[in-house]
Amino acid sequence: MVSILPNMRNSGQDTVLQQAEQIWSMLDDMVQSDPTAYKKFIENQMKDAHKFLEENGTQPEFGLKVKLKDDDDYLFLEIYSSLLVPAPNFGENIAEIPSFIQIEENSGHSNKPNKPHILVALNPLLTSKLAPNGSLLKEQQNLVEYLLENIQAEIPFSLVTSDFSFFDKKECKGDIKRFLQSLNKEVCKKKQNTVPDINGNAINSKLDSIKLPQQSEKPESSPLINLSKERPQTERKPKLIEELPVKEPRYTLDSSNADSLCVAVELPGVKSGDECDVDIIQDVLMVTVMGKYDLFLPLDAHVDDSRADAQFHKDKAVLSVRLPYLETL
Repeated sequence: MVSILPNMRNSGQDTVLQQAEQIWSMLDDMVQSDPTAYKKFIENQMKDAHKFLEENGTQPEFGLKVKLKDDDDYLFLEIYSSLLVPAPNFGENIAEIPSFIQIEENSGHSNKPNKPHILVALNPLLTSKLAPNGSLLKEQQNLVEYLLENIQAEIPFSLVTSDFSFFDKKECKGDIKRFLQSLNKEVCKKKQNTVPDINGNAINSKLDSIKLPQQSEKPESSPLINLSKERPQTERKPKLIEELPVKEPRYTLDSSNADSLCVAVELPGVKSGDECDVDIIQDVLMVTVMGKYDLFLPLDAHVDDSRADAQFHKDKAVLSVRLPYLETL
């Protein structure tokens, strides 16, 4: 599938903006000539972008040991970087720090039973500013304290935000697979609430948020450019497609086979397998029927997506997906 993202191997902002103009022209033509193809194209592009972010995504960066108020003990926070989390607006006053937070019980960091620890995903542009590198600068100190204040508002613990220390990422003990599945599920929920509009407003908004760092610069100091919406205006046709609510379909799991897991997804009203879009990412099964169904199913086993196959049974309107287990050495 051809991606609409500009090719950064070509040098210069003029080239990027020229490619952006070509994208606008292509989308203008498509939305007028074939609205259904337009919606399908945009959905596929968003899915490809999500897959790219995941594959280049979540990993531990460092940990924070923070003093608890009213308790002679510490809370352990594991900080992860993820491109799935938006970057904060670095200005004189940061209104909020985008993050994804998950609490895990039975921390391996503490000798006390049932002592939880916190997993926090942040955008890499932020973790690069927070990561310790020798002595802690005053700016880093303030940024960490502000981050802890943001986290404190989301968890059932009171922290002494000025009393913290770092620990190495090798000591991070969180379940990264479960953490990533939860993060992906949250992203997919937000994606369902922002289905692309036929008038192009949603895709304009998505492209506005794409930030393209200069290839030769580091994330810490990289100037960012935004794709502009300013372009020749064309008369648009009235909205032609009525957006219908998307729901999660019913499904059944069959793990009776020793070598594979089978998932049967019920899709009433679907007439052909061509309407179904199936994807498997990081042991998560995603089935989408545009405008009708959206299934996000984390699997309890490691599967080999390269050997997976699917069949659509017209008489029952059921999609059967066979997922071979990943072979271990």
